[in-house]
Amino acid sequence: MSPGLKLLLTEKVVRIELEKGELLLTAGMPCHHVYYIVDGFLRCYFIKNGNEVTAWMKMENDIATAVLSYYGKLPNEYYIQALRGSVLYAISESDLEHACELYPEFYKIRVKLMEFYYCEAYQRIHGLLSMNAADRHSHFKEHWPSLYKIIPQRYIASMLGLARETITRRRKQLR
Repeated sequence: MSPGLKLLLTEKVVRIELEKGELLLTAGMPCHHVYYIVDGFLRCYFIKNGNEVTAWMKMENDIATAVLSYYGKLPNEYYIQALRGSVLYAISESDLEHACELYPEFYKIRVKLMEFYYCEAYQRIHGLLSMNAADRHSHFKEHWPSLYKIIPQRYIASMLGLARETITRRRKQLR
């Protein structure tokens, strides 16, 4: 990373500390920032028929934002919550665009990240459409073992489109 880009990011990035359970973003709030998770875990969810439905969970070294609000300029329907004490770096949309315009190296990083997260989303959709409950559970456990160990079962079940009881049964079967 060039010295100029480092300086720009140092000046524009804001450090945010969240306590366990604290909301970074709520439904109705527009999202104008991208967040880098330095430490902690975040969960993104929405409310459907009075129930929380987990859309994603992210951990250290991941990028988080309310995608449809940030990129699509649509009203935000999501909540982003810290699942434990978390430290984030936030950069505004305008500062991110400015950094990309001034530093092609940063633009390349942004494109690579977008490609990575697009592929991740595609794999998630493919898994939801093509795997049965047992396979979705096994796939999650295999690919995200650190999350599997510490995230409450109800969030994992919600994210995988499963009943909480299904996760409980699967865990017992795998012991």
